[in-house]
Amino acid sequence: MEAIQGNKYSAQFFTNLFTSMGVNKKVIPFMVAQIAHETNNFTSIQLLKNNNGAGITYINNPYQINAHRASELPEDKNYHYAKFDTIQDFANDYLRILKYGIDKPINSNSLEEFAKRLKNNGFYSDTLDNYTKGLKFFYKKYAGVFNAANLPLFILGIALLYIIAR
Repeated sequence: MEAIQGNKYSAQFFTNLFTSMGVNKKVIPFMVAQIAHETNNFTSIQLLKNNNGAGITYINNPYQINAHRASELPEDKNYHYAKFDTIQDFANDYLRILKYGIDKPINSNSLEEFAKRLKNNGFYSDTLDNYTKGLKFFYKKYAGVFNAANLPLFILGIALLYIIAR
Protein backbone atom coordinates (compact mmCIF):
# COMPACT_ATOMS: atom_id res chain seq x y z
CA MET A 1 0.00 0.00 0.00
CA GLU A 2 1.52 3.30 -1.06
CA ALA A 3 1.75 6.01 1.57
CA ILE A 4 1.98 9.78 1.53
CA GLN A 5 4.22 11.80 3.83
CA GLY A 6 2.89 14.63 6.03
CA ASN A 7 -0.05 12.73 7.49
CA LYS A 8 -2.65 14.88 9.24
CA TYR A 9 -4.74 12.00 10.57
CA SER A 10 -4.32 9.94 13.74
CA ALA A 11 -6.21 7.76 16.17
CA GLN A 12 -6.84 10.86 18.28
CA PHE A 13 -8.23 12.75 15.27
CA PHE A 14 -10.76 10.02 14.46
CA THR A 15 -11.62 9.46 18.13
CA ASN A 16 -12.44 13.16 18.43
CA LEU A 17 -14.35 13.19 15.13
CA PHE A 18 -16.61 10.27 16.05
CA THR A 19 -17.08 11.57 19.59
CA SER A 20 -18.22 14.93 18.19
CA MET A 21 -20.71 13.04 16.01
CA GLY A 22 -22.26 11.40 19.08
CA VAL A 23 -21.11 7.87 18.29
CA ASN A 24 -21.30 5.42 21.19
CA LYS A 25 -17.90 5.61 22.95
CA LYS A 26 -17.83 1.83 23.27
CA VAL A 27 -17.71 1.39 19.47
CA ILE A 28 -15.32 4.25 18.60
CA PRO A 29 -12.15 2.23 19.38
CA PHE A 30 -13.34 -0.53 17.02
CA MET A 31 -13.98 2.02 14.28
CA VAL A 32 -10.62 3.73 14.75
CA ALA A 33 -8.81 0.38 14.78
CA GLN A 34 -10.51 -0.51 11.50
CA ILE A 35 -9.54 2.80 9.90
CA ALA A 36 -5.93 2.39 11.08
CA HIS A 37 -5.92 -1.16 9.70
CA GLU A 38 -7.50 -0.23 6.36
CA THR A 39 -5.20 2.76 5.81
CA ASN A 40 -1.85 1.31 6.90
CA ASN A 41 -1.82 3.38 10.09
CA PHE A 42 -3.46 6.48 8.57
CA THR A 43 -1.01 6.75 5.64
CA SER A 44 -2.81 5.37 2.58
CA ILE A 45 -3.49 7.37 -0.54
CA GLN A 46 -7.18 6.49 -0.21
CA LEU A 47 -7.29 8.34 3.10
CA LEU A 48 -4.96 11.22 2.37
CA LYS A 49 -6.05 12.04 -1.19
CA ASN A 50 -9.58 10.69 -1.29
CA ASN A 51 -10.77 11.23 2.31
CA ASN A 52 -11.67 7.52 2.38
CA GLY A 53 -10.55 5.86 5.60
CA ALA A 54 -12.20 2.48 5.23
CA GLY A 55 -11.86 1.46 1.59
CA ILE A 56 -15.47 2.40 0.90
CA THR A 57 -16.61 1.55 -2.62
CA TYR A 58 -18.27 4.19 -4.78
CA ILE A 59 -21.90 3.19 -5.36
CA ASN A 60 -23.30 6.23 -7.22
CA ASN A 61 -26.23 6.35 -4.84
CA PRO A 62 -27.94 9.39 -3.29
CA TYR A 63 -27.16 7.98 0.16
CA GLN A 64 -23.45 8.41 -0.54
CA ILE A 65 -23.35 12.20 -0.19
CA ASN A 66 -20.44 14.16 -1.72
CA ALA A 67 -18.76 11.01 -3.05
CA HIS A 68 -17.17 10.62 -6.46
CA ARG A 69 -15.63 7.74 -8.37
CA ALA A 70 -11.91 7.31 -7.68
CA SER A 71 -9.39 4.59 -8.57
CA GLU A 72 -10.32 1.01 -9.37
CA LEU A 73 -10.33 -1.60 -6.65
CA PRO A 74 -7.25 -3.78 -7.10
CA GLU A 75 -9.23 -6.99 -6.59
CA ASP A 76 -12.04 -6.06 -9.02
CA LYS A 77 -11.61 -3.52 -11.83
CA ASN A 78 -15.42 -3.22 -12.18
CA TYR A 79 -15.60 -1.30 -8.89
CA HIS A 80 -13.99 1.92 -7.70
CA TYR A 81 -13.10 3.48 -4.39
CA ALA A 82 -15.15 6.45 -3.29
CA LYS A 83 -13.50 9.85 -3.11
CA PHE A 84 -15.22 12.09 -0.56
CA ASP A 85 -15.19 15.88 -0.69
CA THR A 86 -14.29 16.09 3.02
CA ILE A 87 -13.32 13.76 5.84
CA GLN A 88 -16.69 14.60 7.44
CA ASP A 89 -18.44 13.28 4.30
CA PHE A 90 -16.45 10.06 4.70
CA ALA A 91 -17.37 9.83 8.40
CA ASN A 92 -21.06 10.29 7.62
CA ASP A 93 -20.98 7.55 4.97
CA TYR A 94 -18.92 5.25 7.20
CA LEU A 95 -21.55 5.56 9.95
CA ARG A 96 -24.30 4.90 7.40
CA ILE A 97 -22.52 1.69 6.40
CA LEU A 98 -21.98 0.57 9.99
CA LYS A 99 -25.72 0.95 10.65
CA TYR A 100 -26.55 -1.08 7.53
CA GLY A 101 -27.28 -4.75 7.01
CA ILE A 102 -28.59 -7.50 9.18
CA ASP A 103 -25.67 -7.45 11.59
CA LYS A 104 -25.26 -3.66 12.06
CA PRO A 105 -21.59 -3.46 13.15
CA ILE A 106 -22.33 -0.21 15.03
CA ASN A 107 -24.10 -2.34 17.68
CA SER A 108 -21.04 -4.47 18.47
CA ASN A 109 -19.96 -5.06 22.06
CA SER A 110 -16.43 -6.31 21.32
CA LEU A 111 -13.76 -5.95 18.69
CA GLU A 112 -14.23 -9.58 17.66
CA GLU A 113 -17.96 -9.06 17.27
CA PHE A 114 -17.32 -5.89 15.23
CA ALA A 115 -15.03 -7.81 12.83
CA LYS A 116 -17.54 -10.66 12.56
CA ARG A 117 -20.44 -8.31 11.83
CA LEU A 118 -18.38 -6.53 9.16
CA LYS A 119 -17.57 -9.91 7.60
CA ASN A 120 -21.20 -11.05 7.72
CA ASN A 121 -22.23 -7.87 5.91
CA GLY A 122 -19.60 -8.49 3.21
CA PHE A 123 -17.42 -5.47 4.01
CA TYR A 124 -14.09 -7.28 3.54
CA SER A 125 -12.83 -10.39 1.76
CA ASP A 126 -10.00 -11.44 4.10
CA THR A 127 -10.56 -14.29 6.54
CA LEU A 128 -12.24 -13.37 9.80
CA ASP A 129 -9.18 -14.51 11.76
CA ASN A 130 -6.70 -12.41 9.74
CA TYR A 131 -8.90 -9.34 9.75
CA THR A 132 -9.53 -9.61 13.49
CA LYS A 133 -5.78 -9.91 14.12
CA GLY A 134 -5.21 -6.71 12.14
CA LEU A 135 -7.88 -4.86 14.11
CA LYS A 136 -6.48 -6.13 17.44
CA PHE A 137 -3.01 -4.87 16.55
CA PHE A 138 -4.23 -1.30 16.13
CA TYR A 139 -6.73 -1.55 19.00
CA LYS A 140 -3.83 -2.39 21.35
CA LYS A 141 -1.51 0.15 19.74
CA TYR A 142 -3.94 3.00 20.42
CA ALA A 143 -5.36 1.81 23.75
CA GLY A 144 -3.90 4.90 25.45
CA VAL A 145 -5.81 7.21 23.09
CA PHE A 146 -9.05 5.35 23.72
CA ASN A 147 -8.53 5.33 27.49
CA ALA A 148 -7.65 9.04 27.47
CA ALA A 149 -10.92 9.76 25.65
CA ASN A 150 -12.75 8.31 28.67
CA LEU A 151 -10.61 10.19 31.22
CA PRO A 152 -12.96 13.22 31.52
CA LEU A 153 -15.83 10.87 32.43
CA PHE A 154 -13.63 9.14 34.99
CA ILE A 155 -12.64 12.48 36.56
CA LEU A 156 -16.27 13.61 36.61
CA GLY A 157 -17.23 10.36 38.36
CA ILE A 158 -14.53 10.83 41.01
CA ALA A 159 -15.63 14.45 41.55
CA LEU A 160 -19.25 13.39 41.98
CA LEU A 161 -18.28 10.68 44.48
CA TYR A 162 -16.26 13.25 46.42
CA ILE A 163 -19.21 15.69 46.49
CA ILE A 164 -21.65 12.99 47.55
CA ALA A 165 -19.33 11.76 50.31
CA ARG A 166 -19.05 15.23 51.83
